[in-house]
Amino acid sequence: MEPEDSTFPDPSYEERCRLSPELERLRASLQPLPILHRIAFALCCAERLYPAYRGVTCDGGSRDAVRSVLDRLWSHVCGTKTTSSEVHQALIICRAIHLDDSGGGALVRDAADAVDATICILQACDGHSLDRAVSVAQILRNKIDRPLWREMSNDLFYGTDPHGDSEIEARISSHPLMVAERNREAAELRHLYECDVLTSQNVNTLRMLGRSVHGSE
Repeated sequence: MEPEDSTFPDPSYEERCRLSPELERLRASLQPLPILHRIAFALCCAERLYPAYRGVTCDGGSRDAVRSVLDRLWSHVCGTKTTSSEVHQALIICRAIHLDDSGGGALVRDAADAVDATICILQACDGHSLDRAVSVAQILRNKIDRPLWREMSNDLFYGTDPHGDSEIEARISSHPLMVAERNREAAELRHLYECDVLTSQNVNTLRMLGRSVHGSE
């Protein structure tokens, strides 16, 4: 596996961070952590995306190809390291996932987010990429953002108001769902900073923090 490149491997990532100070702050918080801690953080975010994928596979009778990959990645951060071959095989499996969008609507989009997040974590493992780990948090925030944006844009004539987008962004940033997500992330980061080595016990604590409604409680 290659060492992490300190530059932005994704040409669009630097622009996204410039436009998203919160994600830039998150990146700065993750940067001092070891790669396994970063992956554990990304896995917590992916677990919050996973239920949508699970719902689609259950309803459609498809095989759940994501659960086993996530479970293997949790084992990886606890010390049972994955090989490059395992990572590449898991990438093939995830990239081959087909989600039937014939009527699934928003749920299928959310399920696709879970797949994309899993792919990002696998890429983070393979290249020790901090940017890929942060991308998982971005995917999760986008999932929260989408329905809120649709709802709020119906209330504002932002198409003719040059300040409309900024007002919507401010409302979403202070919305309880987005605040709760930031609180979860902050709680997970605090826990990760306290752990020199990730064990099954503190990973379980980490996952409990990720399921908490308020995160910091």
